[in-house]
Amino acid sequence: MNDFHTAKAFVREEPRVQLIDALLKSLLEVVELEFEGRAVQVDGFRLRDLEHWRTAHETSLQQNLGSLSTACNCRCAFCYEDGNPSGLFEKMPRFVGMEEAFTRCRHLHDGRGLFRENKGFFEPLINPDFLALQKLVREQEPESVIDVTTNGALLSPELIASLSELKPIVVNVSLISSDEPTRQTVMADPRAGSAIRAIELLRAAEIPFMGTLVPLPQQGLDDVERTLEYMDANEARMVRVSMPGLTGHHPRYEPGVIEAWVPRVVERVLGLRARLHTPVVVSPYAHVSASMDAIVEGVIRSSPAAAAGIEVGDRVVSIDGKTIVSRAHAVSLLKRGTRRGVADVEVVRGGSSLRVRLEEPADEADAYPYKPRGWRPLIFTGLDFGLCLPGSFHLQYLRQIHDAVVARGPRRAVVAASPFFRDLVAEQLAQLPLPEGVSLEVIVPRSRYFGGTVSVGDLWVLEDIEHAMRPLLESASPPDLLLLPNSFLSQWGRDLRGVPYPELEAALGIDVVFIDVERIVL
Repeated sequence: MNDFHTAKAFVREEPRVQLIDALLKSLLEVVELEFEGRAVQVDGFRLRDLEHWRTAHETSLQQNLGSLSTACNCRCAFCYEDGNPSGLFEKMPRFVGMEEAFTRCRHLHDGRGLFRENKGFFEPLINPDFLALQKLVREQEPESVIDVTTNGALLSPELIASLSELKPIVVNVSLISSDEPTRQTVMADPRAGSAIRAIELLRAAEIPFMGTLVPLPQQGLDDVERTLEYMDANEARMVRVSMPGLTGHHPRYEPGVIEAWVPRVVERVLGLRARLHTPVVVSPYAHVSASMDAIVEGVIRSSPAAAAGIEVGDRVVSIDGKTIVSRAHAVSLLKRGTRRGVADVEVVRGGSSLRVRLEEPADEADAYPYKPRGWRPLIFTGLDFGLCLPGSFHLQYLRQIHDAVVARGPRRAVVAASPFFRDLVAEQLAQLPLPEGVSLEVIVPRSRYFGGTVSVGDLWVLEDIEHAMRPLLESASPPDLLLLPNSFLSQWGRDLRGVPYPELEAALGIDVVFIDVERIVL
């Protein structure tokens, strides 16, 4: 299960492996093991009963397998992994094999599975067992939606035909550019033409697909626009324009360049999507707005929302008779409606109110790309009934903050937030009914560990938070309570580097309370 060279890969997700590793190494410094009178060279250890190590909260074999590959067949200029600090994510083993898949399958039950290594997610299609792994997932989970994320270079006609036999399946293609020379340049992809043609082949095979762009300045805004139009013409289910986030370690990072580029991309995308039929979402969505209003950002073609006439820019004000207080509230009620297959929705458009009923299409209905003929509806949070409502701030976070402040009774409390949500969080906190004499403020820790343009809160490490708190602790009125979102921690309370959160409390000398929040999904 593990050798002394790979124990660090488990530090975040299962720190007890690191403890065993350290204990054995220290023991071997003072004793020599032997068997039948002969010395034994110890280079690793096995976990005796894997049933005791079911610590992962997984719901499916697909999730429990984790990253199928830590290798890639392209060299993208924007690759997030390219700029990670050395040793953050392990790149061994290169591929998940069938033996490991069968082992995880045996131990996956009761909603819990085996822990995984802290590995990066690279190109799954280069795994020689990729198709066999997907077939195993389909055997174990006949009704689940298989979700494949790929750069598309190996999406041959033969592979697409094989994937078609595993329906229901959704393919996320990081197309980046629909222009072959541009894709070759930006991704160093010698099979750029295959990836571009794959978009048309997926449509012909009636496999719903979503596209991704990660635009860099050298791609140019005109190519971004043509690529979005190409995917729209081929009826993509949705397109995500993911803003490039280059760390300070990235070979292509230049201070100020990406910061100036991103607003131009957002402006062009928002201007273009009004004439496209495909939802186009900027990610993280907070680049567009940090508002909690339930504004429709896209409508999936042939979906119940499209059939009902809902449009981009409509504001959802009620669902099934319940007044909507936030976008997260709307998403929750729509998800509840998908279980019944119907939801009554009221939207406001230009001062006028429109009431519609959203009904899931029958199984035999052809509603591609929302739901191909013979499929059940494809359920994705934030896309229920075809309404695109990107994730947002939940009001329940405020309740947790309020309860923690009341319970701890601090004089000065500090809430750490992502820069995307600073103003929104500050605005909401100002409305909380706090005990007399309590001050509550928002800080935004800078990502010193990653550097560059990385600023999404889920990538924090504890040392960044400690550094942000130091000036406050040295002030005349130091804070005595720190409230942190827990989305960047593992279930063991460890950050990306494997550092446990009690070390932060010890270093700061104040109480630290974690707020249960959803991870920002890029």
